[in-house]
Amino acid sequence: MGRGGEDPLRLIGSAGLEPGDPPGTESPAVPPRTLGRTTVAASPARILTWYDIRRGGTIHAGHQGLVWRNGDAEYVLTAHFLEDTPPDRRLATLRAVALSFRPPP
Repeated sequence: MGRGGEDPLRLIGSAGLEPGDPPGTESPAVPPRTLGRTTVAASPARILTWYDIRRGGTIHAGHQGLVWRNGDAEYVLTAHFLEDTPPDRRLATLRAVALSFRPPP
């Protein structure tokens, strides 16, 4: 996720602050959890899940997704699935959509 500790894809959330926290308090970082690894075309990819917004989510809160690189470009694809969607169906859906991406010319 990003080079050199950066987060250009905005994958890392923060837990937020509590009332009464002193000024200048930084909220703790909440990175997504890695569920496993797969491939998108021939590129290695990570399968991620994000916490819901109450536990330090980002725009991806409650989603599952893939992060992969194609050449110099890094991609993230996230989706919010119904709770009863089986894990293999989630992964198949994410991979199918990821495979439909075409890098710009």
